[in-house]
Amino acid sequence: IKLGVVLLANSPSLQGGLEEMTEKMLQLAYPVSTRTPLESVRAPEKLKTALPGTESRFDGQYSSSFGYINIEGNTDKYKVSAVGEKFSLVKNKFGEYKLKVKLLGFIPVKPPGIGDLVFSARNVAGEKIIYTRTPTGNLSRLASEIEPDEPNAIWDARLAEYTIANPMKSDNKFFKIDSVSLTYNNGFYSLTVKTPMGVETIPLAIVNDSEATLQGYGRSLGETLFAQADGSLMYAGWIFKKK
Repeated sequence: IKLGVVLLANSPSLQGGLEEMTEKMLQLAYPVSTRTPLESVRAPEKLKTALPGTESRFDGQYSSSFGYINIEGNTDKYKVSAVGEKFSLVKNKFGEYKLKVKLLGFIPVKPPGIGDLVFSARNVAGEKIIYTRTPTGNLSRLASEIEPDEPNAIWDARLAEYTIANPMKSDNKFFKIDSVSLTYNNGFYSLTVKTPMGVETIPLAIVNDSEATLQGYGRSLGETLFAQADGSLMYAGWIFKKK
């Protein structure tokens, strides 16, 4: 018997999560279709995926599914600013780069959840991209380097805090947005989104006088922010009105 899953998506916001979804679907379908416990099936050994492109330095400004990332430093140790926190990206004796934080400002510790990841910066088809590899060998694209935009008078007039004109009715905190701000800092126009989960700053790339894209690869990135004639902004069905 052969089982397969086909998923169709019309949005780049699902990028990175499709593999997990298909794997879970197959895990649920197999015992039902074959009447065989999933535990009795020997899992195939996963081959280690080769890193694409060529090795690069880490320093630069990036966009990721976690928002804006700034990395500074040299080839042995980098300072990373992301999600409002400071990290050190340190090269170990095996030549691998891993994240460290300092407890109480001076005790180096491994951050939970991400401390086991190995980070790599690569030049791929003209782009600088940061990849992560898990201890089991899974390779993921974390962030892509971005270039600053010159100030734009039309977009400068839109810099403000916005409220949600069409809030979604849901008790799920993942679908709640408290406020949105359009800002210009460090050479980037950015959308700063405040939710019950925290604050995320997403760099934009100006396309023209009425469109900008959320920079980077990953969930919710690569999509378009539209500036409308009435002064509002629209993104993924959400409408934001100036306060």
